[in-house]
Amino acid sequence: MTSNLEQLLHEITRDPAMMFWQDVVRSLPAAPNENYAREMMELFSLGANRGAYTEEDVRQQAHSLTGWNLGV
Repeated sequence: MTSNLEQLLHEITRDPAMMFWQDVVRSLPAAPNENYAREMMELFSLGANRGAYTEEDVRQQAHSLTGWNLGV
């Protein structure tokens, strides 16, 4: 069973507009795009408190989103 937050984040991430405007579809393993990873943490989950996550967290999140495309 997924939580409402998990489902919300998954659905926002899969939204074609979000994938397009945040360049998720152009994020590659060799060059992960951190835009959406940072927005996901700041706007949708942890808040703008810079102590809630690190730059390494952003990089890891960005890497986890590589390979997502409009068909995911």
